[in-house]
Formats: sequence, structure tokens, C-alpha cells
Amino acid sequence: MVFEREREEEYLWPEALLRLLEKASSLVPVPEIEGKKPEVRDVPPARLEGQLICGVDGSHAGKELSGHYFGIAVAMAYTSDWRVIRDERPIFDGDIYRLTSVAGQTWLSLEETGYIFTVAKKAVEQRRPNWIIIDGPLLMYPGLIYHDDPDGVDLDRLRGYRLALHDCAGKILNFLQACKERGVGTLGLVKRVRSSLFDPTKRRRDASFLQKHMRYGQMTKPVQPGKHPSLNLYEKVSQELGFKPEVPWKDYFTVVYLKSSRVKPPFRLELPHWVHPEEAASMVLAVSDPITGVPVHIQRVEGLIRIGQETLRSVYARLLTKMRGSPDLIPLHGEEFVGQRWERA
Repeated sequence: MVFEREREEEYLWPEALLRLLEKASSLVPVPEIEGKKPEVRDVPPARLEGQLICGVDGSHAGKELSGHYFGIAVAMAYTSDWRVIRDERPIFDGDIYRLTSVAGQTWLSLEETGYIFTVAKKAVEQRRPNWIIIDGPLLMYPGLIYHDDPDGVDLDRLRGYRLALHDCAGKILNFLQACKERGVGTLGLVKRVRSSLFDPTKRRRDASFLQKHMRYGQMTKPVQPGKHPSLNLYEKVSQELGFKPEVPWKDYFTVVYLKSSRVKPPFRLELPHWVHPEEAASMVLAVSDPITGVPVHIQRVEGLIRIGQETLRSVYARLLTKMRGSPDLIPLHGEEFVGQRWERA
């Protein structure tokens, strides 16, 4: 049996805490500069009779071991009628990773992204939904693109980060092509918004800036995503794959913000060029919880695909059984797999 060490109670030297509290009290709000208010409009009613909606989400978790970074990446697609949220055969994919990388968590996040679009493409082909909602962006996170680890190796696949990145981008392009060929309404739902497309001063992220100007059930006008690094990556990978988009990559995506929650900031919807922004916004609003703002299909798949410490520990225990005594599996200091009971595990 493998045991986790109990977490130590948090403690900070009282004088250090006092200094931080004093610093917090001295901060003032970021000054606002009045600019042009964003153009917003009410979302029209949705027409969803007889339509299937698919929600796709992924998860990953990992630990630093003495020999490598160990982790799990998974994803699931959950398809159902828009009124009866039930899928007895959700599509799943995932795997275990052993990475000799200085940024294993980033690499594992990249692999999760690949699985998300792999299961999404399978859902498009096998379930034929009218709409597919990706929990996350269609434009890959910049941190995944800018990161590089020339010395890192995936020990089980014998490839480096750059090859894994291009492979992930290829999965995204294949998914988009499958959706376009079948006329599937496609969107990426970004809940943790970090972009600044609407504030002319660039002092505030869109979530904060738009919160002042939008009310529940409203959407912004569509805008271009700007000079997003994904566009350059997709163009390069599309040339490698012989994939020819119908429009230039700079015009392939549009961005819309939707206030689908009565209390939380608006979400960002990333849409390919063939999806009508108002139809996408009305669909999301119709199937979303008015408090969280999250579509119910995404809520459902989130509840089935979360990887926690118990899952990670169970898989790690199986590794210990197979490779007992391997020095590669000893957790690094601070990683709470087995704590002080390693010798007896």
C-alpha cells in the first residue's frame, strides 16, 4: 500500500505576514481611461429542436520523480440531446507519460490538448453532433507554443517537445477539417480569459473590461484574435500536412464574448469562419447554467474526467509493483506520493 504524507500546516512569520497586509492596503485601483465602449447586443433565442450537442474536456496530473516526470493526460467527449443530458457511451482517450523534461507539467498539458481534439474528432465522425463545444481554446495557448525543451525526451515515444507540439497542432487541424466537411457548429469556450482585445489602453484583460459594459444574455461583436502565435503554427503545420484552408489563417477565426452568467465575467468564444457568431452564442446561452455560465454538457463531462491524487496514486502504485526498487520512481523532495514510507512501500 502506498501512503501519502499529510500536508504540513501553513505558517508564515507574523512580521512577514504583516508586511504583506500593509502592502495590500497601500495598493490603489488601476486608473481607468475612458475609451470607446464595446459594441454589445442581446443574444437572439436559440433554435435547438432535435439537435445533438457534444461537450469535450480533458484533464492531466503529474509528479516529479527522481528519474523523470510522471503524469497522466486524458480527454472525453460527451454527446447528448440538448434537453436530455445522457450519454452512456462517452468517447475517451488518454495515456501515461514519462518525460525527462524541465517543464513536465507544460508538456503534459500539451498532450492533454492533443487528446481533447482526438476525441472531439471521433465524436464528430461517430456521433454526428450539430454542435461541439471544446472546453478551452481552438487557438492553442501561447505558453505551449513558446515553450521549448531541446533536451527533453518522451521516454516511451522517443520524441521531443517540438515534434509533440506539431503533432498536437495537426490533431487540431484534422478536427477542424472534419467539422467543416460535416457542417458541425464548432467553438472553443475559454472560461479563464487572459486576452486584452477590447480595452484600448491594454491595462485590463477583457474579462474585467467587459464586465462593466455587459449584462446577462449579451454578446460582443465579433473581432479578430489579433497576432496570435497559433496562427503562425497552424500555417506552418498545414503546409507540412498539405492542408489547405478555405480562407487565410489570419481570417480563419473570430472571437466573441458572451455573458452567460449573471454573476461571473463573460466567457470568450473562439469560432472558425464557417460558424455564425449569433447562432453559437444563442446555443451556449440556452444550454448554460445562469449562475456559473457553463454549458451543461461541459459540466457533465467535467464531472467524469477529473484526474485527482487518488487516480495518480493508484497508477503510481501499479508502477511500483512492476518496477519495485527502481531509483527512477523515488519522488523528489516535496512531492507527496509516499513521503517517509518509501522504504516500506
